[in-house]
Amino acid sequence: MFKIYLSKTPHTLIMVNDGQEAVARVKQEPFELVLMDIQMPNLDGYAATRAIRQWEREQGRMPVTIIALSAHATEGKKGESIDAGCNDHLSKPIRKQELLDAIQKVR
Repeated sequence: MFKIYLSKTPHTLIMVNDGQEAVARVKQEPFELVLMDIQMPNLDGYAATRAIRQWEREQGRMPVTIIALSAHATEGKKGESIDAGCNDHLSKPIRKQELLDAIQKVR
């Protein structure tokens, strides 16, 4: 869905299969923004975000903006995302304009 949403924008979308791959990709190359699905196999989005934040601290790197994507719309889930180190939280289903607004907000 995000591929379609971003197809006519200047943004490049790189997709990964799980949380471990997300952490590895962030370590390999700089990103302006990470859209982090909370429910991923092997390492969930919360754990992946915590791992990225720890690595950034250890390396003295500026934190990448991470927006959590979750099927849960409760304030508690948003709080969990923020506590894990995410900058924002979007609840699925995510509309195109909502995604574009969130991206614009962090630029």
